[in-house]
Amino acid sequence: MIREKTPEQPGPLAAAIRELLLLEWGAYRPDRAASAMDLYDAYLPAIHRLARDRASGDDAEDIEHIAAYLNFVVKNYIGRVPDKALNRSLAGKILRLAEAARQQLQVP
Repeated sequence: MIREKTPEQPGPLAAAIRELLLLEWGAYRPDRAASAMDLYDAYLPAIHRLARDRASGDDAEDIEHIAAYLNFVVKNYIGRVPDKALNRSLAGKILRLAEAARQQLQVP
């Protein structure tokens, strides 16, 4: 399947989120071959948008929002039972990556 790159995929935040997904969501990906490196790229734009745009501005709410999306992906697209604790932890890490990226943009 050929996936087109969207305007949201390039950039350091998207790359950091992609790397985190590959490392942390490894349990959902039995094949760690190089050909599977783009396995989560279909979900990356939405995750990137959730982290970048922050729906509420409240860390706990935003973490739950991202975690809910991760749970949805695992259940509906990957076809497994979501590990809600793992996805909440991953959502927190994604939010911290987004905050670090925002901080770097604000440095004079």
